[in-house]
Amino acid sequence: MRVSSFTVVSTELSNGSHVLANAITGAVDVVSPEVGAPLWEALSESATTGPWQVSPEQAAHVVASLGSSKRSQLSARGHLTTLPVVSEQHLMSAIAHGTHKIQARQPVVAILPSLECNYRCTYCFERPLQHDLEARSGNDKFDGVLMTQDHLEPLYGAIDAILADGDARQGRILMLYGGEPLDRRNARLVTALVEKGLQRGYTFHAMTNGHDLDHYLPLLGKRGIGRVYVTLDGPKHIHDGRRVVTSGESSFDAITRNIQLLIDATDAEIDLSMRLDPSNTPWASEALRLYDTWDWTANPRVTIGARPVHVTGANGAVHPALNESDLLAHLRQATAPYARVVPSRIAGLVVRMLKPVLESGARLQADGTHCSANSGSYLFAPDGAIYACWGAPCERECKVGTYMGPDGLSFDTETANRWFTRKVADIPACRSCAYALFCGGGCALHAERNNGELFSPNCNDFPFAFSQCLADEVDAYLDVGSRAGLRSLNAASNPFPWAHR
Repeated sequence: MRVSSFTVVSTELSNGSHVLANAITGAVDVVSPEVGAPLWEALSESATTGPWQVSPEQAAHVVASLGSSKRSQLSARGHLTTLPVVSEQHLMSAIAHGTHKIQARQPVVAILPSLECNYRCTYCFERPLQHDLEARSGNDKFDGVLMTQDHLEPLYGAIDAILADGDARQGRILMLYGGEPLDRRNARLVTALVEKGLQRGYTFHAMTNGHDLDHYLPLLGKRGIGRVYVTLDGPKHIHDGRRVVTSGESSFDAITRNIQLLIDATDAEIDLSMRLDPSNTPWASEALRLYDTWDWTANPRVTIGARPVHVTGANGAVHPALNESDLLAHLRQATAPYARVVPSRIAGLVVRMLKPVLESGARLQADGTHCSANSGSYLFAPDGAIYACWGAPCERECKVGTYMGPDGLSFDTETANRWFTRKVADIPACRSCAYALFCGGGCALHAERNNGELFSPNCNDFPFAFSQCLADEVDAYLDVGSRAGLRSLNAASNPFPWAHR
């Protein structure tokens, strides 16, 4: 009998215990320090180079020290197994293939009404695209940059065809993306686009800088644009230096005014994100205190979180300016009092995974892919093309089809298959990793840019951060005196947690 290759061990809980989570059986268990501590030591010592799993040699000593009753309990939960390693890997692959098939039946669709933006954020990954637009023309309405009325019929014809073949995911929600999709200059076109979608039974979310939300008030709410994703990077003097309006006014003032307007005048939900690097992370706690004075932290329609800025090096490699574990170190204490604030993307992932386990006794759900770009995401751009990756709109490497040509909807089968089939079962380095069915192999775009291969892992510090978040959230659930149990994120209303920006 041995420790399962796919049991993850958390960091230490406040009472010295540890959490074991098995991706194959879906079991989540709190174990005593006598069991958990040596397993965490065996895991953490092997986690410097990967694959990330409990060291078999050290784990054997732990198993040998267990009494027969404890062995039986852990075996029944899947944390101990008599299966050969290769047999467990086959089970992992089967789960990855199965979950991928389900996800492939749930396509995600985004519409980019415009590639232009009224902001020039200092860290935006679309800055090369914006520079290219500025070099090509001073008018943001030249062909391929802004959709027109002529786009709408072929656009919705293609969307109808794609979604007709799949299962509805969280209803029929389309994401407005960009560029800046809710720029006031494009209000007539965007209004026509949204109204046409509503007539066909769709509703919308929008990834927006929030600057011109007041110009779209009639469309905002659960019967139209039901959720907006907005970024605030800290207090005013910090935020305004990072998210710069082309007109020169304060972006902080406009965004905060519009968020309050949405809260007061609509029933739309708001996903508020802080994009952090070493320069603004020290100000995150002050920003939270400010949001608290405005009652945003307790508002059931507002979710607040943090994500790291990603930096592209001279060689094209992409890395986070702060690791997720760095975010946790800075923000765990500051976010702890708030049930609707999460300190990192991985913390949000753990909450979504644990909620059904802790609230209804369901099994932990595994996931064989990192995001919808690897199972079926379709970004419709003004140039008539369809792209797979949210992080690379209008880049040739992820162009999977077109929708404006004489043939209507048409796919590049080779490119589409390349993007839409990536899963951990097909990434050699992931097949023996205990975290594979939780991280999904990491970002495919970053894997390709960092490793030169789409079917390679992009780990960063996911293993340690996941284990830390697993401990934090179970701790909070058990210690309801410190907070109202597990963070009460409205995950069901958010089918786009992977939409990085």
